[in-house]
Amino acid sequence: MSEALTTYTASFINTIEIVDATGTSSLTTTYPVSIIQGATNNQIFTLADPTSNKFKKIINDSALTIFIQTTNGTTKLENNKNTLDLAYKTDRWYIYSYYNNAYKWFPYRQQGNKLVGTGYTGTPRQGYSTAISADGNTVIVGAPNNNSALGAVWIFIHESNAWSQQGLKLIGSTTVGNSEQGTSVAISGDGNTIAFGCPADDTNIGTAYVFTRSSAVWTQQGSKLIGTGATGTALQGTSIAISGDGNTIAIGGTTDDSSNGAVWIFVRSNSVWSQQGNKLVGTGMTGAAKFGSSVSLSYDGNTLVAGGLEDNSNIGAIWIFTRASSTWTQLGNKLVASDYTSTSKQGCNVSISADGNIIAVGGNNDNTGIGAVWLYKKTGTTWTQSGVKILPSNPTGSPSFGNSVALSADGTTIAIGGHKNDTNIGAVWIFNNNGSIIQQ
Repeated sequence: MSEALTTYTASFINTIEIVDATGTSSLTTTYPVSIIQGATNNQIFTLADPTSNKFKKIINDSALTIFIQTTNGTTKLENNKNTLDLAYKTDRWYIYSYYNNAYKWFPYRQQGNKLVGTGYTGTPRQGYSTAISADGNTVIVGAPNNNSALGAVWIFIHESNAWSQQGLKLIGSTTVGNSEQGTSVAISGDGNTIAFGCPADDTNIGTAYVFTRSSAVWTQQGSKLIGTGATGTALQGTSIAISGDGNTIAIGGTTDDSSNGAVWIFVRSNSVWSQQGNKLVGTGMTGAAKFGSSVSLSYDGNTLVAGGLEDNSNIGAIWIFTRASSTWTQLGNKLVASDYTSTSKQGCNVSISADGNIIAVGGNNDNTGIGAVWLYKKTGTTWTQSGVKILPSNPTGSPSFGNSVALSADGTTIAIGGHKNDTNIGAVWIFNNNGSIIQQ
């Protein structure tokens, strides 16, 4: 495969689009495939069709020759240099490329233009936080600086192959002062429940709001959420997470109790939200850990991972809690990676797989700002580090790799942000986890 060839994971609608140096061709098909771009000749695209098991010819012109046909084993795109392997799982194809025996996961193709919510005031910083529903059709965008730091969130939906804003910007009621609404955001699996944090509300006590959608209309559900038992100004809402079913919310407050930090759990029953148990505080902290600097919940809401990026003088750590019969219990000791370098700030961001068995942990200051990400896997009730830390390939400067992390629901794909790469231009790296090794 030549360097001119780039593959993108498609949005898996029933249209294949082949883009080459001379133009664009498209063809409707019966199963999800991928977009392929390039200008090399005599390439053969062999792809097993799990739906109809039929031969498909996509396009044949002077610039690009691509075929789809049935195979019985691994499927490939080939030419005289390299091989590109594909795998089918659940409802889509995954594409990998070998470059000198190195696996590479290719980036997504941009859908449409950038999204900018209407009705903003001042410089809102839209995109400060984002979250997307499980089906990929609803996005929430936080903007904590809107209207002189009152903050707001916007909802965008994907319909008829286009993204559009749904309704007006959302602002929680009964806010006190410039609450920085939208500092953190979360969305349920079906996209019909959102939650967003407002850590500066009421002079940094902090809070969170929940909105639900019915017939394309968003309304606030209940009063704002404020955890009980806080000590001092906790900045509740610095981080937030919601379970896949939308019935459990975790809210981090990093400055609770002189920056030891805490996490509050809220649950929904018959459209009413209430706090579940006392605030959660991880054991074994060293110094002011800022526990709750990041939070993530499994799909069923029964497993919580919380980061404390300043534990042990900014080395950082994570804590895991599980729920049984409405009671939350810390599972084991705090987790600290074995191969960190200097003050790594582990736990600055965390993400957990849907089944609660894989965790990705960002440490954006590892190795003096280059950053790293660690994976943990659960066996029984024991969590252990999986492999060595993940590092960015070809970073420019100190990218703060791991400042943001996101795991796919099955835990096989990791998106890792480095917002300071190339003098704050920033970048995102995608890695694949094949079960035994992490490969970009």
